[in-house]
Amino acid sequence: MSVTEQQLLSFNEFVREKLLNDETDANLDELFDMWWTQNPSDSEHRENVAAVRVALDDVRNGDRGTPVEEHLREMSEKYNIPDDA
Repeated sequence: MSVTEQQLLSFNEFVREKLLNDETDANLDELFDMWWTQNPSDSEHRENVAAVRVALDDVRNGDRGTPVEEHLREMSEKYNIPDDA
């Protein structure tokens, strides 16, 4: 990914706004992650849109996904998270 002047300006403005409004005590890496979440690359945006479309098609075709309790149990097992965490 090449960094553009617009990306730098956007990140700068994001950080200035967070700091001026005293909205965060995050470090630089955390601020970047927050900004990046709100400003994905074009390819990431396309991937996200495609994934949402697939999920919506699944719902239209009757797929109701995994119940949250089951998903949480699976994630707890996968990442060795104790039940009381």
